[in-house]
Amino acid sequence: MKILAFFLALPLVLGCSCAVALVPPEYRQDVVLDTTPELGATAAFLLSAVDLQFPVFIQDAALLEHGIMGRSQDLGGAYLVELDYRLTPREKAMVLVHELAHVLVWDAGIPDSSSHGPLWGQAWAELWRLYTREDALPEPEIRLPRDGQD
Repeated sequence: MKILAFFLALPLVLGCSCAVALVPPEYRQDVVLDTTPELGATAAFLLSAVDLQFPVFIQDAALLEHGIMGRSQDLGGAYLVELDYRLTPREKAMVLVHELAHVLVWDAGIPDSSSHGPLWGQAWAELWRLYTREDALPEPEIRLPRDGQD
């Protein structure tokens, strides 16, 4: 199922911001440049459900000192999603859902009323529904001791 189709029936609203850069044609596939192996599987699962015009690059970054856990950019021919390297695998996956919602809006080419407007909300809700499927969730990070083990 390709979830991008829901944008076609939505009314046009005000603008969206994006950065512009040239991406060489040899980089026409999604790439996870990340140190968290579990994120690659989650990203592949989510990206397989959408029909994007351009590839998505996902990488670690130092963002928490700027007060953010993730950010995304439209590079004009590709999308860049950066996730703070200190996040747990589950936190990274949850922030990835948020950032991929921005990517879906940009890729549809439909301006939204704000960076977290109604189109973004619809994209986020659909991606979150996919992410919370049992087979898409990374293993929990919390391990409880068993029978007196520390």
